[in-house]
Amino acid sequence: MKLYTPITIQPSSFTIRYQDSIRMLGSCFSDYMAKQMKTCFFNVESNPVGTLFNPISIAHHSDYLVSADVAVITFGTAWVYIDRLLPPSDD
Repeated sequence: MKLYTPITIQPSSFTIRYQDSIRMLGSCFSDYMAKQMKTCFFNVESNPVGTLFNPISIAHHSDYLVSADVAVITFGTAWVYIDRLLPPSDD
């Protein structure tokens, strides 16, 4: 009796090399993964403005990812509330 479903995972054609510049932005999972990758000597930076949990906040800081060879975005479970009584900002 098997208590699991055997699956075959095909190797990805995408690889991350040690010399790649890796930038991570988003939830605390980004920080955790960056910490793990740093212990393996990858060139990785994560969340320079702090942990971001919602897509709007991440989008406002996405320019940080432009200079990366590999960009990783992780989303949290936060909600965004917008006060409709205020005029929209120019940001």
